[in-house]
Amino acid sequence: MFKHIVMWKLNEDTSDQTKNDSAELIKLALEQLPPLIPQIDSYEVGINLQDGDRTFDIVLMSEFKNRNDFKIYRSHPEHIKAVETIRELSQKAHFVDFISD
Repeated sequence: MFKHIVMWKLNEDTSDQTKNDSAELIKLALEQLPPLIPQIDSYEVGINLQDGDRTFDIVLMSEFKNRNDFKIYRSHPEHIKAVETIRELSQKAHFVDFISD
């Protein structure tokens, strides 16, 4: 199983309401992908509930059968469209990709 986890920090120069709206837009953009990309085995998006300097605002936890399925997902036009939305609304991302049994 290939696992892909991403955390995003939203743009800081916005109001709390705008940040909440941005988080919801990103969540919606990501959650529409599983029905469109059959290579996705598991997909969960969450919005952070805590404040703090060390927190991120949104997380994606996803699983694929193998690295090749992940590559197909990553280059899928609908995923690319979601990434464009995310890049407009976020300032930073950290990710971890790993293989588990």
